[in-house]
Amino acid sequence: MTSSPAPNHQNPATWPRIATVVLYLYFTAASVALGGALYSSVVIEHLWSSDPPASVYQWSPAIERAGNAFWRRVSPLVLLLSLITLATSVRLNRDHVRWRVPAAVFSAASIVWGLLYFLPTASALSQASPGSFGVDVVQTVTTWTQLDTWRMLLVVLAWLCGSRALMVPARKRSTTHDSPPA
Repeated sequence: MTSSPAPNHQNPATWPRIATVVLYLYFTAASVALGGALYSSVVIEHLWSSDPPASVYQWSPAIERAGNAFWRRVSPLVLLLSLITLATSVRLNRDHVRWRVPAAVFSAASIVWGLLYFLPTASALSQASPGSFGVDVVQTVTTWTQLDTWRMLLVVLAWLCGSRALMVPARKRSTTHDSPPA
């Protein structure tokens, strides 16, 4: 009679496999976020920030649509997968974790920053109109573009760390020779 394999929770190779699948899911979402951030920063942001306040008034519907159509869907997914990636970073190869954890932290930080600053600021800018006194449009656009450069750096660093983590095995190296039981 052959013995059945140990249940998955006892198999030391199962956890690194699960963690690797989570990392692939995270990296896929982070790649979508990177593409969206590049498009937003290079194309959309250039349209509405090129000649404030007139450009903001002209493009304010695009600012709001970009936030609603893309970031409100992608941000929660990336944040959730970042947190799951962090939670599944235990009992893994130290060299792998060295890249995995910063990737997830940088992504989570960029998303939280977006929720706390960029989302409310975009909302305020999209409601600004000529003659309104609620927002100093020129100063807000200047601050936005400067801070967005730093946010883009976080997104790119997250992606680079995530890609490096994918290259390093998650499974810990065995220090003893694995031999089948006698």
